[in-house]
Amino acid sequence: IRTVNGYSGNFPPVWRTPLRCRDIGYDLRAARHFFAERGRPLAATAPDRLIMIGFGDCNRAAIASDPLLRPGQVYRFAKGADGNDFTGTGFSIAESWGRWTVGNDAYLYFSLASRPKGLFTIAFDATIFPAPDSQQDVAVSVNGRDCGRFTVTVQREQARITCPGASLRAGGNALRLHIIAPVRPMDYGPGLDDRELGLGLKSLTLIQSDAHSSPGKGAEPGG
Repeated sequence: IRTVNGYSGNFPPVWRTPLRCRDIGYDLRAARHFFAERGRPLAATAPDRLIMIGFGDCNRAAIASDPLLRPGQVYRFAKGADGNDFTGTGFSIAESWGRWTVGNDAYLYFSLASRPKGLFTIAFDATIFPAPDSQQDVAVSVNGRDCGRFTVTVQREQARITCPGASLRAGGNALRLHIIAPVRPMDYGPGLDDRELGLGLKSLTLIQSDAHSSPGKGAEPGG
């Protein structure tokens, strides 16, 4: 019988000691995300295969699910805002205005009640570090399927990208933001901030598109 076990004292970086139901859910999600980021999707653990011993009345069907994203709702990434529930690897801590991506890749994980029909659009509101001649190109993929690129500049902080509805699925989804050329603030002025900053993500919205529209190959300016 396979069990969620310890590591003989050698805990992986994101391991959470399973003291409560939500800790077990966190560890199961972390494992699924680890595989997804390496191109090896791992199916969610079926509730009837999860045996909870000593945890009382846990909701087995819900604890390992990624948070639900509702199409049309604006999710913000400032400290304490609801968008932070979706962030995975590749994000710095949330700040008063939003959250930076760090390095080349950042991931967002979410669940959907149903798969969108036709096309869908992802609208971003984001800033970038104001380096000379700065702009940030970002390639987007959903569940390993490419959606194209968008560009954010200091003057244009809104962008949209359109993907086929088949990229998404009911249940868990992984959205990858691949930052083409992150920058380190310490390379452009005084200070010791050596983070490789990409997007300063402020908000994200999933929009159901017209099923007869054509997918975009790059950015669409936001309204």
